[in-house]
Amino acid sequence: MREKKTQPKFGIYLFKSSTSEWTVLPESRGLVAPRWSPDGRYIAALDETNHRLLLYDFLTEKWSDVAEGGLLGAPFWTSGSSSLYFQDQLGSEQAIYRVNIANRQVEKVFSCGEILRGSPSHCIFSGLGLDGSLYVMVERGLTDIYALDLDLP
Repeated sequence: MREKKTQPKFGIYLFKSSTSEWTVLPESRGLVAPRWSPDGRYIAALDETNHRLLLYDFLTEKWSDVAEGGLLGAPFWTSGSSSLYFQDQLGSEQAIYRVNIANRQVEKVFSCGEILRGSPSHCIFSGLGLDGSLYVMVERGLTDIYALDLDLP
């Protein structure tokens, strides 16, 4: 007896407001955290395990793998759509990377390693400024709470 393979119930859907119709983007079942490029040509997304970053090109109508990692965070586009930034949250340095869309080259642009040698537990890449600056949230967790007094009525 063959094992029945079920398709994920989620995917990337496009809504055409003029017709009120929904269509699923081809081969997007199981993809999460989609981000449309500002120029409208691409959609970047993660696979459901957050190990792979993929790129859909509306001109070729195909997906391509862009990067792999331990646990990738949601991608962020530059304002001109020339690059895509992402973080590998399970990497030892929790580094942030940039993918050049034209040649698909991946380069490390920032390492949280020095910050993590202090007391923080995580560095979380949360976006790009209009000037290209990186927004990084440093999470210390609950380790700084030593005592708490609570007086209830």
